[in-house]
Amino acid sequence: MPLGGASSRLVHPRLHELLQGSAVGDRGFPDLCTISRPGTGQGTVVGGVWTPPAPTIVHGPLGPCRAQATNQTEQRVVIGDQVVTLHPYLVGVPADAGEVLVDDIVHMDTSEDPHLQGRDLIVRSVHHDSFLPRRLLLCDDHPGEGS
Repeated sequence: MPLGGASSRLVHPRLHELLQGSAVGDRGFPDLCTISRPGTGQGTVVGGVWTPPAPTIVHGPLGPCRAQATNQTEQRVVIGDQVVTLHPYLVGVPADAGEVLVDDIVHMDTSEDPHLQGRDLIVRSVHHDSFLPRRLLLCDDHPGEGS
């Protein structure tokens, strides 16, 4: 049968599983994370102590997600006078999560990977896909957060 044309369509044989989030059932988002954006404004000074403005929560708190290390190699970069290693991660969130932007912070509240739990990741790019029920975020370790 020829491919193409208005009436033919290629469909993944396990499409129903992909649309449910994962080929292993309901484990599409086994982790919980909070995604926030730094607050705007001057912050406050009380008793000589500066407090930054409160961040804006865009997903969560304790929103469903899935984080995994990518197969990309880590990068060594200079930040200030320190050399830090950035480890790339791919974070999936439900498609109906709030709008996530580059430089937002993903805090891994809980994770099946004990090395990820409690870590902060910084969003480097956001990928939308009208076919899958998730949004993919390419992230790196947040500098100064255990990198």
